[in-house]
Amino acid sequence: MVDAHYNEPRLVALYDEDNAGTWDTDFYAGMLEALSEQRGPLRVADVGCGTGSFAVRLARAGHAVTGIDPAAAMLDSARSRDGGELVTWLSGTAVDLPEGPFDAAVMTGHAFQCLLTEAEILSTLEAVGSRLTPGGTFF
Repeated sequence: MVDAHYNEPRLVALYDEDNAGTWDTDFYAGMLEALSEQRGPLRVADVGCGTGSFAVRLARAGHAVTGIDPAAAMLDSARSRDGGELVTWLSGTAVDLPEGPFDAAVMTGHAFQCLLTEAEILSTLEAVGSRLTPGGTFF
């Protein structure tokens, strides 16, 4: 279920500014870069991609990225950002991801805190796990 705040136009307009900086995503980008050095460009699912800044960053690094988020307003922002055309954007949650397979999946920022029940957490982990290649990684 989508927290209504993530569809609030005023929040979406301020989201990137409020979450400026890359100190958190630099860590994940480094982990993906290390995997990429071993395997080449990766197929990455960005679960709870929000406004898409990290998904676009990964796509610009040469990865095939699918960004998925249940908040339509966040996805609208993601699609319209510079570089947004490099990412496949989907509406939904991890259970709505295509079969993949994905070499890696990421869930950064505030996405995990939106999983409010054990059932939501379990279904998310199962969905991501079932779409990863053997040896795939979920960050």
